[in-house]
Amino acid sequence: LLGSPVERVRRRNMHAGRATDERLPKESLALSMSFLDVEDVLSCGMVNRRWYSASQENQIWGVLCEALWRDKVYVPKQIRGMANGNPRQAYVESLRDARRQYPTLDELLEFSWCFRFKKSAGPHWIQIDPYWTLDHKGSSIASTIIRKFKADGSLERLDTHEAMRSFAGEAKFKWAVRETTDGDKRFVK
Repeated sequence: LLGSPVERVRRRNMHAGRATDERLPKESLALSMSFLDVEDVLSCGMVNRRWYSASQENQIWGVLCEALWRDKVYVPKQIRGMANGNPRQAYVESLRDARRQYPTLDELLEFSWCFRFKKSAGPHWIQIDPYWTLDHKGSSIASTIIRKFKADGSLERLDTHEAMRSFAGEAKFKWAVRETTDGDKRFVK
């Protein structure tokens, strides 16, 4: 069976592939891998030591980070910064961060937050919520209450709904970070 034509072709192709692989510069191999998705890059890294080394190149993982972050609304600043020095680690941290169930303090402060009261909140809250009090028949987007959390614990009012203004009057609302059960203060509850 070793002398069969099929086996001879396999051996010839195996040796030819190895010779071609060794002549291809590592940078060219890495550039080729930068067009692959993460699963294929990881598979390429299992071919041999040389391919593994090429699959660890920063240029590949920088491209993969950008692809991962393309449709994200928020990527923590420390993870984005990590991409400059160690993009592979930034990719791993991004996947880990995606499993969070609470916003971080930085994330809370970054955005303007829209909300409305549920009908079950009762008539008092419903009458001051623009979602329930304004006529939305001509609009595909219902009005909401909009607030921005400030680092000093205050809330900035960004909407212009008078019902909410008359309810709040000159009252100052405060918010605070709560410590989690494991002592971690990064998460807001």
